[in-house]
Amino acid sequence: MAFADLRDFLRFLEDAGELIRIEDEVDSRFEVSAVLKRVGQAGGPAVMFTGVKGYDVPVMGNLFGSLRRLAMALECEVAQINQVYLERREKPVGPTEVEGAPCRELVYRGAGLDLLSLLPILTYHEGDASPYITQGLVIVRDPESGAQSLGIHRIQVKGPRRIGIQLVSRTSMVYMERAEARGEGAEVAIAIGVDPCTLLASVAWVPFADKLALAGGMRRAPTEVTKGLATQLWLPARAEIVLEGRFIPGVRETEGPFGESTGYYITTESPVAEIELVSMRSGAIYAASEPWTREDEVLTAWSWAGEVLNSLRKEFPGVKAVKLSSMMANCVVSMTKSSPGEARRLIYRLLTSNPYFKYVTVVDDDVDLNNPMEVEWALTTRMLPDSGIIRLEGLEGSPIDPSVKLDPHLLTAKIGFDATRPWGHDEEFAKIDVPGSARQRATSLLAAAGWEA
Repeated sequence: MAFADLRDFLRFLEDAGELIRIEDEVDSRFEVSAVLKRVGQAGGPAVMFTGVKGYDVPVMGNLFGSLRRLAMALECEVAQINQVYLERREKPVGPTEVEGAPCRELVYRGAGLDLLSLLPILTYHEGDASPYITQGLVIVRDPESGAQSLGIHRIQVKGPRRIGIQLVSRTSMVYMERAEARGEGAEVAIAIGVDPCTLLASVAWVPFADKLALAGGMRRAPTEVTKGLATQLWLPARAEIVLEGRFIPGVRETEGPFGESTGYYITTESPVAEIELVSMRSGAIYAASEPWTREDEVLTAWSWAGEVLNSLRKEFPGVKAVKLSSMMANCVVSMTKSSPGEARRLIYRLLTSNPYFKYVTVVDDDVDLNNPMEVEWALTTRMLPDSGIIRLEGLEGSPIDPSVKLDPHLLTAKIGFDATRPWGHDEEFAKIDVPGSARQRATSLLAAAGWEA
């Protein structure tokens, strides 16, 4: 069962007890954010706000605030997410054009267009410069090849139709700059409220890939698209809301401050665009992502973990799983060692090859990476502090880590932890467990009692 659009997925989540509704009146300035922050940091359910003050458009947030809901979107188990991603990304399914796209049911254009009057765009933090769009899928086309980018970027609403977009994606920035070099303002579209696989594909770490085809591969069915009304871009036909416009060539303006996924306010100089048209579905739902929450982490890390897993297995065949957290700074790997020093070699490889990784922990294959208690258990009982801690200095740091900016060359120290069993001592470090048949019986008993882990 592939989810055709956001509404389809939300119905599924509500039936599964993974969606709650807040019907009391809430303010788009801070109040919605406060609820999403509380729920998102606790790993709680998706939330629908149906009474946003001054708007008829409901707000939905914390869609992927847990790996469980990400697995639901991919129709797999949590433990299978990495492998399912790697398998499906190798089988892209190209998009298909449809007539009568739902995202065209209502159209707003002209000089009187005002984004803040039309949409409940949220103000998140008390230090933010203005309202921000946080789950807008930005689409930019390469003027040379016609290829399109698709990625989530923070978007500051500067005026009725003027926006600033922080293009952290190399793909989108390259396409926009190629248009600028020709003296043109690149066309841009922003899709808000898309089906889960299109959302997941948009944040996948595969530069210059066809993300719409990747979304089709994730869904195992084509992504429905339609040509823009104010642009020549191909857009997700079942998006709840679509903004279309153009970048202003050569213009960069201060964008921010905005409270980011790092937990700090960040200000940048970013490209500027003017929106010419907004279209939406009847009864449109505005989708938002709350920074510095579990959802922020899940969306950022899910495909990166798969890519790291794929890369490591070429050199370390015993690697079983990879988990990323804390702005991708913390990488945990489970493996079956084939030699005494293999875990240390893997740690050196990751710390020196990826600027985002600040801490790398390697554990044995009997440790469940999705259970923090088990990872801490391995660190506490299997790591030898005198030999298991590896510290490297003078390495390239993450551009989103504010501590890195304290160094004039953006260099930092990094740490690795070898929390695998000491070589040759497997019996002394055998993990306690019950038989597999008893585990399966326990699962069925708890499910019958109405509880599922």
